[in-house]
Amino acid sequence: TAERSSGATALILRRLGGLLVHLGRLERAEALYERALRVYERELGKDYPEVGKTLVDLASIRAIQGKTEGVEAMYRRGLAILRNAYGPTHDTVTPALNNLGSFLLKVGRYGEAIDVLEDAFAVHVKALGPNNPRVAATLASLGEAYSGSGRLREARRYYQRSVTVREKGLGSGRFDALLFHSLVHLGRTSADLGDSAAAERALTKALALWRQGAETTNPQLAPSLLYLGRWLVEQGRCDAAIPTPSSSTPAADLQGLLTSCS
Repeated sequence: TAERSSGATALILRRLGGLLVHLGRLERAEALYERALRVYERELGKDYPEVGKTLVDLASIRAIQGKTEGVEAMYRRGLAILRNAYGPTHDTVTPALNNLGSFLLKVGRYGEAIDVLEDAFAVHVKALGPNNPRVAATLASLGEAYSGSGRLREARRYYQRSVTVREKGLGSGRFDALLFHSLVHLGRTSADLGDSAAAERALTKALALWRQGAETTNPQLAPSLLYLGRWLVEQGRCDAAIPTPSSSTPAADLQGLLTSCS
């Protein structure tokens, strides 16, 4: 049928766009998602569920590129379509909620981010249960939102919950970037609260996790790695293996860290 043909065309465009995202060709990926969106809207209607998913994906691609104009509106429109199609508590809406919350974090709107991420957490828990590893990402984002708003005790509570859930879900023996970030943020927040013992426990665990074989070229690890390295220097632990930051780490920061520990 015409509906199936149009849906298949748009799906192919989205899959090609997803491949280009993986390859880092974001502008080209954005163009393909825009084409898919036009096909869906023209042939299947502006409230079709796949329109909602495509809007969320397209908004995320634009956000990754640092674009802000129209991104929030795109997220919210996609979220509204998905809620109408699947219901407000269906797990299909959680990617839209999480991505919108992350965008609000990025632009410094912490209070609004908390509201959105709390909704995402509630939906996640209802759909997956409180101890599913996927819930840990939302908990970590909530920790970041509370930290950004200056509510450090709440932030620490969410970081701790993220660590607990992730550890239970993954077990031990391999590196996990989300768990590493959550441990570093837990340690940093504990230090800011004056709890040096808790900070040391969390950061020591982060260092042990790093030694299990992290991917040093992952640019998203750089901020956490630098904080962990600085903490080791402050503790006088130059005999410890200072983590090797990723290639995205500013050269001056890396050189200063290594010099201070020489």
